[in-house]
Amino acid sequence: MDKEIYYVSQDGYDLFVKGIDDLRNKLNGKGKENSESFNSAVGDGWHDNFDFEQSAREEKKILKQIDDNKKILNNLVIIKEDAKDDDLVKINDIVLLKLEYEDNSSEELLFKLVGTFYANNNDEEYQEITLNSPIGKAIYHKKISSMTEYIVNNKKIKVYIESKVKK
Repeated sequence: MDKEIYYVSQDGYDLFVKGIDDLRNKLNGKGKENSESFNSAVGDGWHDNFDFEQSAREEKKILKQIDDNKKILNNLVIIKEDAKDDDLVKINDIVLLKLEYEDNSSEELLFKLVGTFYANNNDEEYQEITLNSPIGKAIYHKKISSMTEYIVNNKKIKVYIESKVKK
């Protein structure tokens, strides 16, 4: 079975590693919380102790997240950007795209191509997309004013890369 490869920028890689470290710190806090819950309980500390059981469940959840993220970390490939060609869509570019759907409807949207593993969509002006998303894969290193396409849910979507937006 092939492992899926995920492309990120150096900043995206560093952010992902920091996320794992943050989870480890959170796990350490849960260990202290478990100890306090156990010690404050009447009897043997863990029978009929909701706080202890809840904390233990959260600890297992964090451990699973750490394990999952460590597996992903082994499959991250850092992309080094070449700043030469300004006519190509690169990491951190904001682009105006026209999406044309199979039912002949279309829409124009602003997207920012990011080099992180997860997109952060707090900005109201544009939507972030990662290099690993279907649309991110379709537009990365494509020329401005060109057309490409991608498939989602067995539906082909044409993408016209209309322009870069300066920020």
